[in-house]
Amino acid sequence: MPRVIDTTTIDTRALPTELGGGPGFAPPRRDGNGGDRPKEPQKLPLSVYRIAMLTGLAAILMMFAGLISAYIVRGMASNWKPVSLPKTLWLSTLLLLASSFTLEKARRSLRREEQAGYKRFLALTAALGVAFVWAQLASWAQLAAQGVFLAGSPHSSFFYMFTGLHGIHVLGGLTALAWLVWNARKVPTTEYGVAKRLTLVDTAALYWNFMDGLWVFLFALLLLWR
Repeated sequence: MPRVIDTTTIDTRALPTELGGGPGFAPPRRDGNGGDRPKEPQKLPLSVYRIAMLTGLAAILMMFAGLISAYIVRGMASNWKPVSLPKTLWLSTLLLLASSFTLEKARRSLRREEQAGYKRFLALTAALGVAFVWAQLASWAQLAAQGVFLAGSPHSSFFYMFTGLHGIHVLGGLTALAWLVWNARKVPTTEYGVAKRLTLVDTAALYWNFMDGLWVFLFALLLLWR
């Protein structure tokens, strides 16, 4: 039965300093001639990645909360004229939901040390993310063909802002996924390296799933609040 790695049981403070544990710097080590070896700097604590991600997501959430509030208030005006949403939005939503599923499969494969499955599902996640962006651009093209542009009406302006800003953040997530796919070729040789890879994948999944949930909410808002 494959061994499952649980990063919650790894205390980086208990690791040797050269693997990222312990405060400060590594204590001097004697060489064969009785001299001191150079001190090795402490590596970045793994908790920093998650804290930084949560801080960034909080900022993104506040930005979209402001836009959503403005959208709801503007939608109460008498001159509000909603546009017909492209059908491709349903396809893009399904693609993004599927990408969250494959990313979770990649995470589980990594924890079980199934490298082949991890690489396969990670690459599939990135491909689904690219397909999502393509579907969103296709939706823009459909609206443009109908003569609906950013400055056409308040509803179309909000549509382009929501989908455009969300798409930019998805591209950021795709950049992280592309790096993980490239980095998957390497096999960590230390316990700290294994824990770091798991942490980075978990952090990327947190961001990606947030983008997934945010899009589902935005799509529902555009669809129902008209």
